[in-house]
Amino acid sequence: MTEPLIPEVVELSTVTDKAAMERVAPTLLDRAKALKIETDQDLVAVDHFVGDLRAMEKAAHVEYDPVCERAFAAHKEATALRARVIDPIVAAIKLAKETMGSYQKRRQREIEDAQRAIEAEARRKADEEKLAQAVVMEAAGNQEAAEIIMVAPAVVQIPKAALAAVEMPKLANTALRDNWTFRLVDPTLASIPLQFLMLDESKVGKLVKSLKGDAQAILGAGILVYNDQGVAGKGGK
Repeated sequence: MTEPLIPEVVELSTVTDKAAMERVAPTLLDRAKALKIETDQDLVAVDHFVGDLRAMEKAAHVEYDPVCERAFAAHKEATALRARVIDPIVAAIKLAKETMGSYQKRRQREIEDAQRAIEAEARRKADEEKLAQAVVMEAAGNQEAAEIIMVAPAVVQIPKAALAAVEMPKLANTALRDNWTFRLVDPTLASIPLQFLMLDESKVGKLVKSLKGDAQAILGAGILVYNDQGVAGKGGK
């Protein structure tokens, strides 16, 4: 048979040893959910309940904190040993990738320039071929065919082998990754759509904490300043 839970009539302030705390702790949330305050006496009783819980919390820290501290110290030691090996590896990978990225960006610009030159040469040859065909038709007395050839778009054949020759090599362990981002070039609010403007809630919160109700006059009608009171323990919890 499993040992029964400590009955609710037991004073929580007396539950300070490890075994008792582990038995009674699972019941506490249900007991808190069942609380009802209809009179001042009920309010005092619930305040006493909170005080007992805080006493239990203090005892639990005394019991379990040393275990957690020992485990944390062991974890720190293990992660430090791991970091001595992992950190240089990660740093070396990062530096190598940055070096590759700088080269690849430069090569990508060179490739784009080379591809444009190849495409321009292909268009030039296509235009020359079209003109030669039109000259042949005109020399043969077929003026209409010559005009049709001249107004028709040239058939541009871009040599795939030439494009492939200027491409970067395929890599086995890394790849270029798109990273679309942005930078602010005009900080005036008029140039930024309203939906992309964000309220600085941290700054507003600091102002309200500092000035309390007087902050309303500064913040205007769009922000309501109010006091959302809550219950705190005498020790700040």
